[in-house]
Amino acid sequence: MTALPALLRLPRLAWLALTLPALASAGGGAEAPVPTFCADYEIRIHGFGVGRATFTLERMADGSYLYRQRSRPTGLASWFRRQRVHESSRWRLVGDTLQPLEYFYSRSGADERTVELLFDWPAGQVENRVQGKPWRMDIPPGTLDKLLVQIALLLDLRRGATRFDYAVADGGRLKHFAFEVVDEETIELPAGTWRALRVRRLDDGGQRTLVWVAPALGYLPVRFVKHRRNGLKYEMRLLSLDEHRPADAPRLETPAPAPH
Repeated sequence: MTALPALLRLPRLAWLALTLPALASAGGGAEAPVPTFCADYEIRIHGFGVGRATFTLERMADGSYLYRQRSRPTGLASWFRRQRVHESSRWRLVGDTLQPLEYFYSRSGADERTVELLFDWPAGQVENRVQGKPWRMDIPPGTLDKLLVQIALLLDLRRGATRFDYAVADGGRLKHFAFEVVDEETIELPAGTWRALRVRRLDDGGQRTLVWVAPALGYLPVRFVKHRRNGLKYEMRLLSLDEHRPADAPRLETPAPAPH
């Protein structure tokens, strides 16, 4: 179970983990304010279920949006690791531009870690508070945090784009996350069968990251696979989607039965 901490960080590293349906209806309908939703996924290593991830997106009273993800071990994995990961991004729409306001990440357990980013757009800067050691960096217009990349990708997919490049404030410097649509196929999962676009991350440091997004579900990712350099294969598979479930509603503890 030594790989579990890295696994629970998967939603953050996965760039698109699971917020994509948030800016579209479940049927891929017309543009609308972001609805409240919860999506539950099973986390697997080499085909074995070891955890759950829950993603929520809400519109706040001031018109901003809050996206959150939580992950935790389940089953036998929870006997060895009690680590929890919580990540959130508060952001707003300025015209058709996505503008991050606050980003937060926390990981409990033996390798506890906390990160907080505060975006100051009038000054064109972001302050990064990592383990109580703050630093600042200049950022150009259009800079995103890691979670907001997911929303930007959704919007570009809805516009019909097939290649993407995003500037991201991370680690005290400006990085670029790049992706492309590489194929279209039918994918069968316990939660259902969909026609899906397969999207590949290009700047992945020798690793192989793929995500399958379903246009019929508003480009919701239904499957995510990451092959790491050490040979481990991480996977996330959609278990359920509820656009009206409150963000703090109980999460799934049992996967849906597989089709026969």
